[in-house]
Amino acid sequence: MQFKIAAEDQPGVGHLNNFRSSEMYLIEAEAEYFLNNLTAAQNALNALTRDTGRDPEYNCGKTGDELLAEIKKYRSIELWGEGFEWFDLKRWGDTIERHTYEDGGNFITVLAVTINPNDNNKWTWRIPLKETDYNHAIGSNANLESEE
Repeated sequence: MQFKIAAEDQPGVGHLNNFRSSEMYLIEAEAEYFLNNLTAAQNALNALTRDTGRDPEYNCGKTGDELLAEIKKYRSIELWGEGFEWFDLKRWGDTIERHTYEDGGNFITVLAVTINPNDNNKWTWRIPLKETDYNHAIGSNANLESEE
């Protein structure tokens, strides 16, 4: 459990932000990068990091793969614990790398694994068969009903 966002009652209860301005800057930076507007992507990172006082000396001058790596790094720092990482990795097609304590990570040996998106159906969540068997609105039963 993380306690990044304060709760006023039991853990998990409280005022949760749905969107934060930092998320918007990071979305803008990524979008501009993929639109090949590198200066706009750099400016979004500068607005997030330098102009907010997080790091007054920061000035993003990276381009190409280094710029995307910078966007990814700042997404992981800024959005830690908010449920974005899995979707980011899925969108980018990146690999999950879990390292042991000895290798500088925070996983016990049995959980220190590397998972490639293609190893698991590109991380597509599957609906359990019993759900499609008993819910006529989804799955193969929906097709059968429409044919009748």
